[in-house]
Amino acid sequence: MSKSVPDISFLGVCEDIRYIPASPSTLPEMSLIGLKSVVASHIFPLSMNDSFFIFGAFAADEQESTKIVVTDENGQDVFWIDLSMGVTRSSVQDATSDEKTQDTSAQANSVAPQVPAAIWAPANTRNKSWTIIPFRPGTSIVPLLIYRPGTYYIVGRRGEDEFPMGFLVFVEVKTPPLTPDRVAAIRAKPHAAKRVHVQLSCRNCDESIHAYAGIEKDDALELEGWQWYESLPDEFTCSCGETSNIDLTYIRSNLHGLLGDTLRTGPRVSLTHMHDPDSLERIFNDFSGLLEEQPAEEELQQFIEDNPVLLHTFSPDRVFYKKPILAKHQTDFAVVSSSKELVLIEIEKSSIRLLRKDGGVTAASTHAFDQVRDWLHEADEHRPAVLEAFDLSPDEVTQVRGAVICGRDQGYDAEALRKLKATRYERIVFLTYDDLLRSLGILIRSLVEMRAPQPF
Repeated sequence: MSKSVPDISFLGVCEDIRYIPASPSTLPEMSLIGLKSVVASHIFPLSMNDSFFIFGAFAADEQESTKIVVTDENGQDVFWIDLSMGVTRSSVQDATSDEKTQDTSAQANSVAPQVPAAIWAPANTRNKSWTIIPFRPGTSIVPLLIYRPGTYYIVGRRGEDEFPMGFLVFVEVKTPPLTPDRVAAIRAKPHAAKRVHVQLSCRNCDESIHAYAGIEKDDALELEGWQWYESLPDEFTCSCGETSNIDLTYIRSNLHGLLGDTLRTGPRVSLTHMHDPDSLERIFNDFSGLLEEQPAEEELQQFIEDNPVLLHTFSPDRVFYKKPILAKHQTDFAVVSSSKELVLIEIEKSSIRLLRKDGGVTAASTHAFDQVRDWLHEADEHRPAVLEAFDLSPDEVTQVRGAVICGRDQGYDAEALRKLKATRYERIVFLTYDDLLRSLGILIRSLVEMRAPQPF
């Protein structure tokens, strides 16, 4: 092992990079979004082809050719990268074996960093400065796969010399079962998927295994050869033996976790979105039409249960319907938010009057607030019992608060209505049904912008 200070180091991986153009008086800047050395994933094998590997190099213009190797905890090579040559090699099982190593040197142009190396230093000091070098393998080369959680070490090799550069820790995200309240929360999330698919295949014989998870099983999909994730075997071995003993237990246990967490899935995972602008537009129009009919509270309850995305403003991880609070009360809805707040929600009819002519709160509105105050009192006095009734553990909830949804915006002094909505009544937030519509409309516009083709 070399005892000299390495002139290249590994800084971590990130999900995206943004370049900030230079002004005449400043140097350009690079924003590394989500730079980290700990990577959490629901499933393994995990493809790293879409990740940016970030290196720091001193005097980059004078760098020797360096073979950058990722090794596991047993010291076995997993894959390696040669930034200077634009060559990546990877082996499914053993990258140290010449017979099993896949050489893609003929694809040098497609393997070269998709984001160019950048030296952020004045020209006359570049050779004496540290350089940020981002490298993104992309999907045009052999898969760079991490097969199981653990600590992986990044080392540099130059001839017989080897030196440490850094490490990556991969952590399994264990996913709870798909209970009804979790399914309802997935359906309420704007970016959720109703199905997620993963495929593993052998590059030699093309034999593959296709697995999917969803909020429910899909018989038509299974007739096409897709296998429900919970029925996967422990391992996958192809007929030719080139791809063998691939551990499937992480996919079998956690694939459904990607249904509600789809922003980073990787090139080997595809999904079917739960929501698109057109479907949300239909919900918006149907809900708007229903409100015009001044429906009964039971009709509003059913519509929101059928379309829980109307509750997306609460950032739900779990959604409960008609859940009792001990033996005295019953919520209309309850949400456990992503910030671990338990929100107890009372709905009333959309037709009730909210404010009197003098701007004061009507008796009907006061009754709704009083109802939620009683719930919060019970939660404060008997917190363990209330959480147990929701099948929640104490570490899943940091705070309990309330919400009232009732009435419409029309027919009131704008300032008086604003004050009503802005006032927090003992941890209780107030919303009208127009607020739900408004929030859904903003969501539709954001999805349209997000999924629109981006100009080059």
